[in-house]
Amino acid sequence: MVDMKRLTALLLAAVLALSLVACSGEESEQRDAILTITKADGTEETMTSDELMDIYEENEINYNDNYMGCEVIVEGYVLDIEQDRREIFNNIWADTAEISLEGYNGTRGIEFWIVMEDDSYKDLDFSTITKGTKVRVSGVIGESFVNTELNDAHDFQVITEE
Repeated sequence: MVDMKRLTALLLAAVLALSLVACSGEESEQRDAILTITKADGTEETMTSDELMDIYEENEINYNDNYMGCEVIVEGYVLDIEQDRREIFNNIWADTAEISLEGYNGTRGIEFWIVMEDDSYKDLDFSTITKGTKVRVSGVIGESFVNTELNDAHDFQVITEE
């Protein structure tokens, strides 16, 4: 009977040790969108969408003066993509893809839309872009409330598909 208890205790200890090794060896992949911002003075700054949102929440004036309106290249993972028809100019309507990229812990980080009918995207099959697809897009940093809007989005490209 004692041997059975020892064997059970050893087995439980081994299982616990293996689970700890498995968990500690598992690194979580960075999913928060990464922004490379070109500021008005020509300097570049790299940060996550979560860090930019923190700047907005801590001091909206600082955000507006130093980041809003700056050119940016964003690389991140699609959280959500929807097709919509919207007015892009006076009485000119087009099919657009409204895309949200992941922020910290799977929250919405960056949102933007692109015109699917644009000639630069004629070979891109938007139906293959799903949650987890890694993309890169350029644009201008816009408003930040719940997430950061990217205005004038262009040069959209798929990096990897999951």
